[in-house]
Amino acid sequence: MAHSGGDSPCLSSSFLSTWNSAGGFSGASYLTDGMKSDDIAANVGSSVVEGIKGTAPASASGASYDLFKATYLELFGEEAGIFAENYYDAAMLIGLAMAKAKQNDGTALRDALREVASAPGTVNGVGEFQKGLDALAAGEAVNYEGASGPCDFDASDDVSGPVEIWQFAGGTTTQVRVVAP
Repeated sequence: MAHSGGDSPCLSSSFLSTWNSAGGFSGASYLTDGMKSDDIAANVGSSVVEGIKGTAPASASGASYDLFKATYLELFGEEAGIFAENYYDAAMLIGLAMAKAKQNDGTALRDALREVASAPGTVNGVGEFQKGLDALAAGEAVNYEGASGPCDFDASDDVSGPVEIWQFAGGTTTQVRVVAP
């Protein structure tokens, strides 16, 4: 598996090597999404990281995600990295909110975000930005369902998604389970 986080495997390997040299690991250790890389186990030694777990956003699933993934690969010649579908969805939501608010004002955009991200409304998703703009121009409600899944805001104005728990096992990273919001 290719490195999917923001840190280079060399920096992450250096961190784990130093940690191991300083006395190793005791108790449960959890790492971040940036440490999820088979290269780390290879660089540090699989016995050093064996059993260590981490968390990362779980991959979305469904037709919108599949379309996003295929389009990204076609356009850029490589797999989308971690959080790419979230970045895409954020850009789409901001664009739709600007069209809904009809102004570039922070308060108006904040208020419009919920309206374009949640039911009721014409569902639009990956590759359907113009469809959403057309619906808004016609005075219709829009419900954006993105590459990362539904983009519905909760009471705290957060959009939740599934989280993967992964583990180093046998020199590779393996998925332990996915926790849904």
